[in-house]
Amino acid sequence: MEKQLASQLLHLLSIASPTFHESVIAKHIQETLQYQFPAATIKSHEDSLIIEFPNNPNLPHLVFVGHSDTVPPFFEPYIDNGKIYGSGASDMKA
Repeated sequence: MEKQLASQLLHLLSIASPTFHESVIAKHIQETLQYQFPAATIKSHEDSLIIEFPNNPNLPHLVFVGHSDTVPPFFEPYIDNGKIYGSGASDMKA
């Protein structure tokens, strides 16, 4: 599981998302959620997402409203000594 999470985080960090240009990463997050939760209804507003589970009303809504932008400059993410480095690694992407 730890390697899978690290791999997913490295992938997120590899998507450049400077301020005011987050649409690519927002689309990636939405597509990932649609794949993971095919029965869910996903509503988007700008770069925020609301996930509803109409087939199971007992489940809470998931809301992604944090910022996914990073302050430039972008640099290719990497792992060093068990730690992940990249634009956004200590922020909302992580």
